[in-house]
Amino acid sequence: MAYDLLTGHPPFQGGLGQVMYQHLHVTPQPPGRLNPRIPADVDTVILHALAKKPEERFGSISAFARAFEQALQVDSSSPTIAKTSHELGRRDIHAALVISETEALTGTHRILTLLGGRQVPVTVPANAYNEQVLNFPSLGEPSLSGGSAGDLIVTLIIGQQEQTPLTTPPQPQPNIDVPQAGDTRPKTDIPDIPIVKALPPDHQSGGKRNQRTIAIASGIVLVVLVLALVFYAVSRSGSNAGNGTNTGTGSNTGNGTVTVTVDATATIIAQNPDPYPPMNRTLVGIDPLSDNSHGWDANSDKFGTCAFTGGAYHVNAIPQPGNGTQPGKGCSLPKANFVDGAYQIQMKIVTGNGGGIFFRDDTKGNGYYFFIGQNGIYEFGIYNNCIGNYNNCKINPLRRGSSPAIKTGLNQPNLAAVVTSGSTIDLYVNDQKIDSVSDSSYSQGGIGVFASGVNGPTEVAFNDAKVWTG
Repeated sequence: MAYDLLTGHPPFQGGLGQVMYQHLHVTPQPPGRLNPRIPADVDTVILHALAKKPEERFGSISAFARAFEQALQVDSSSPTIAKTSHELGRRDIHAALVISETEALTGTHRILTLLGGRQVPVTVPANAYNEQVLNFPSLGEPSLSGGSAGDLIVTLIIGQQEQTPLTTPPQPQPNIDVPQAGDTRPKTDIPDIPIVKALPPDHQSGGKRNQRTIAIASGIVLVVLVLALVFYAVSRSGSNAGNGTNTGTGSNTGNGTVTVTVDATATIIAQNPDPYPPMNRTLVGIDPLSDNSHGWDANSDKFGTCAFTGGAYHVNAIPQPGNGTQPGKGCSLPKANFVDGAYQIQMKIVTGNGGGIFFRDDTKGNGYYFFIGQNGIYEFGIYNNCIGNYNNCKINPLRRGSSPAIKTGLNQPNLAAVVTSGSTIDLYVNDQKIDSVSDSSYSQGGIGVFASGVNGPTEVAFNDAKVWTG
């Protein structure tokens, strides 16, 4: 019901057999993709409540209501200023990060600004706990002698969220109490590691835009609390009803019998026809990218991170020192081998310059890339030797231009696709063909996504990867 109230329709639609299959096997789209006013943290809470495994959902409706209310008051997209410390002679950096109870439950992503202005992305896993220590290799102080960088060691502090009315914006966090000269108060509860505080969000410009979402959310919390009583009554009365069994094949037996035969493969293929000329290919791969059930890269290094959070696949790129090639951060699907067909994905530039997709990667740091920037610029080319420390990485652009088909600015969804047939490679954005290239350097290989680090730290969120061949 919460999903329906936020988006205008239920998470799963279709015939009885289709809906049953989707309930068992398909992750719904984040509500924010259908209603841009919905914060990313609300997406996370809704998808957590709709998890396939019961043990991964909220333990009660009231727990869901509390997490939902907290999510409306969390802004994890703001940069986080980190007051860091490190021991002399060592390259490890220590910091503490304050997160909300909702972020601890569902996981979150933050970009920390360290001493000197260097920004690094960190990913907090779901079900985090207070004083948990996270180690991020090679994100500490760089070595001046050319050796390996130190580690970034983050201690999590889970703070209590203030219970404020839903229609009132959260107040800025108070500054850390720093004892002044002559202050004789006892120093209690002061951690050895400096606390990281998130910058307060700017509610002046976005208040009107979010009024409708907050009003709906207020109603949802009330409805959820009422449903808690209804759920309790139904569960009590249902505990004495027959010995019904529900199986994954779509059969439900009990006092009444409903038998449905679902051809899952045929149903999903029929729902996702090939949208690119000549429109005769068959869907062979589909992934909403809301979790890592298909084996995408999930890692963190000095170049950035690949992580699932908030119902999307987030790629963060960290600029590298020096004047050499900025490789960005690439994240791949190791099991895939793409030859000819169509490879499509939806991308949203959260911060920074831009990103895109790569394909026909030979696992040795060679392949094709298709870049889309938030300024409407696109670029297609070849990358060579972009592996390991990227010391010999070379980028060779084959085509560059701009297109009105690209939605400009941050947090704008763009559907990027490449359609290949031998040496012919067509480029599409939002279902419009924007360019075509002929090149035979690579004929097959892996697929993936990337964020560019050319003009500063960049974060790109990806959803709905699809591949058609034939």
